[in-house]
Amino acid sequence: MLMRCVDCVDGLALWAVLLIVMGAAAVLAAGGFAVSKYRIRTQMHQEIRAIMSQYMPLESDGTQEEKETLTSA
Repeated sequence: MLMRCVDCVDGLALWAVLLIVMGAAAVLAAGGFAVSKYRIRTQMHQEIRAIMSQYMPLESDGTQEEKETLTSA
């Protein structure tokens, strides 16, 4: 009785362990992709705002007095 079942690891089939590992890897890959996509989108948004601010002032960059002057004119 020293030999154990090759297909079983503490009562859990080898294919089940493999399936769990592959599922965890897929979840981590999807999470990494989502974080990467969010960071790239945020960086691109900041770069576009920087380029746009060179050509025209953005509302969020102006002071309150500038906003009042623009709205009252």
